[in-house]
Parts: sequence; C-alpha cells; structure tokens
Amino acid sequence: MGGRAHDELDRLASAVALTGAGLDDIGDFAGATYDYHAANPELGRLLQWEGLARGPAADVARRSTHYREKVNRFAQAQRDGVLDAGLDAAHLVFALIALAAWWQTVPQLAEMITGASGDDPGEHDRRRAFVVKAARRLAAAR
Repeated sequence: MGGRAHDELDRLASAVALTGAGLDDIGDFAGATYDYHAANPELGRLLQWEGLARGPAADVARRSTHYREKVNRFAQAQRDGVLDAGLDAAHLVFALIALAAWWQTVPQLAEMITGASGDDPGEHDRRRAFVVKAARRLAAAR
C-alpha cells in the first residue's frame, strides 16, 4: 500500500478517537466511525485492498497501539460493570467498527437489503441512528 493509504488509515484512527468508555461514548464512537466512513467511502476500498494483499498492514505498530487503547478502555468499562463483561473486549471493538463501516463498504448490498439508497439523507440518518442504538444495546451491561 502506498503513502496515501497510510495517510488515510492514520486519519481514520485520529478521527474516531474514543473519549470515554460509557455506553453513550460507545454509541458516539460507533456514530463517529459511521460518519467518517460515509464521508470517506474510499477508505473501505483501502481496507479491503490491505486485506486482499495479505502483506503487512500499513503502519501496523501505531495503528495497533491506537486500537489496543480502545480495547483497554472497553475492558476497563467491563471491569467497572458499565459494559457487558461476557463479551471479549477486542471482539467488541472490532464488531462496532464493522457495524459502522460496512454500510459504506458494500453500498449495493445495503441497498438491496434495505430497499433504500445511502445517498438519501433520510436513509443516511436512519442507518446512523441504527448503528448508534445497536452499539449501545450490544455493549450494555447484563
């Protein structure tokens, strides 16, 4: 992957920084991730290309550190009883990113399933609201 891909992946990591670990923050995190992917649909293609290339990830050390920080915050919230402790914290972070990003990565599939285009502002708002609500429900303490 070239320098542009590295730059874009770095921008994503900065744009969706997790500011806390409460349920509202997790919903906000998922919403911010959705917003970033909606504004930068080429990112999904870059991530898919990175996966297809099967080579080393772009800037793996810095990106890993960034995501491990999120995992650690989620794990702390689990220990504090704020989040469902029965979920693997790393898998939860990954699932929330996938939940938020996949709408832009496979827009044709999303339209086939929902019957609505993501280009429609109302549909965009409904999808974002779903992502936020689903993230909060998924992570809620049991």
